[in-house]
Amino acid sequence: FFLPGSPPMIVALSVATAAGSSNKWPIRAPHADKVPASFDCEMRKAAYDYGRKLLPRLGSFESLYYALGLNGPGCTAPMRGADATSPFQPEPAPSGSIFVSPAGDDEGAGTEATPLRSIQLACDRAAASAARTVVLRGGTHFLSSTITLNASHSNLRVMAHPGEVPVVSGGVELKVAWRPHDVGRRNAANETTNIWVADVSGVDDIPGLQIDGVRATRARYPNLPGGIEVSPGYGGMVSEKDADWTPPDFNKFGPVHFYTDNASSHDRPNGGWFEHYMIGVGGLCSVYDPPVSYWCSRHPSGGGAFAFRTPSGVTPKPGALPHAPYKDPSGALFFVWRPARWANWMFEVGAYNASSGNFTFGKGGNQGARGENRGGDFFVENIYEELDAPGEF
Repeated sequence: FFLPGSPPMIVALSVATAAGSSNKWPIRAPHADKVPASFDCEMRKAAYDYGRKLLPRLGSFESLYYALGLNGPGCTAPMRGADATSPFQPEPAPSGSIFVSPAGDDEGAGTEATPLRSIQLACDRAAASAARTVVLRGGTHFLSSTITLNASHSNLRVMAHPGEVPVVSGGVELKVAWRPHDVGRRNAANETTNIWVADVSGVDDIPGLQIDGVRATRARYPNLPGGIEVSPGYGGMVSEKDADWTPPDFNKFGPVHFYTDNASSHDRPNGGWFEHYMIGVGGLCSVYDPPVSYWCSRHPSGGGAFAFRTPSGVTPKPGALPHAPYKDPSGALFFVWRPARWANWMFEVGAYNASSGNFTFGKGGNQGARGENRGGDFFVENIYEELDAPGEF
């Protein structure tokens, strides 16, 4: 989160703590009560052991441990270290391989003693060699641009150096110095604040953040007790009943241009459903790129089918967002399920009325195909006032 009206600062809370659950999550079927709790717990333990064997490089696989709720009162198991063995045996690098290291130098020869730094350069050189192999040394290889491979790279192999764990990342490494921003104060919820900031000048946006290799959660409501990598199941959302939805604005992008293939030779008899090729161009389907969809056609078929639309805003009911009104939600994002959770949308905030509590949606709505006049369950993120849980930023 960026503090409004200040130099680029990243704001974060302390290391996350994870909460367990005694429920048989994610079982919600009618037969859930017939599943013995002991069986459910043993299945979770087995899933944890299997996951560690599949991905031994993740060691204790902390995110899986918490995702399976193995720290809850109803099912407890120890978090084990990196003792899982891999079914794969490392192969030695063939002679003539090109080596790459995060600490390498592109002026080097690309040998094991003088590795390159650029994976792209290594791929290009390896493609012209007999070995056609790139060997990545351990550590994180940060990419400044996309790796491009074409026909000349056919049969190229990229492998890890035997016994090492390289990671290729499209992220940006931040070397920061944290300092206290709001620490030790009792907030309205009688909780002790623990907010720290760091200067990240030169970075325009931080949609995702890892701190010491652990993914942080962007400040949101409702909170995620176990962090971003631990699913809350069917929780972690504000109920659709706790909001009034602004109807779609059908004139926002102008009219839809319809096309239906009525050639009889192309008919596909199907009881009235999906019998003709048809699309709609423009209109509310302008949120797509290109601005075309079957769901914008004149008469889309399917259960409860109608032309694509999404709500144009929302007014959460009193208490639905306990920390509102917000001082500056201009960077906020709304994550909204379509009713009945058929699909989900993301919306930027186009305008906010603090008096009425209404949010007008800006860009968004292109993530789900079939739309609806109103939204379903939702959550909001990237708002400073929601920076209230360990592990958030």
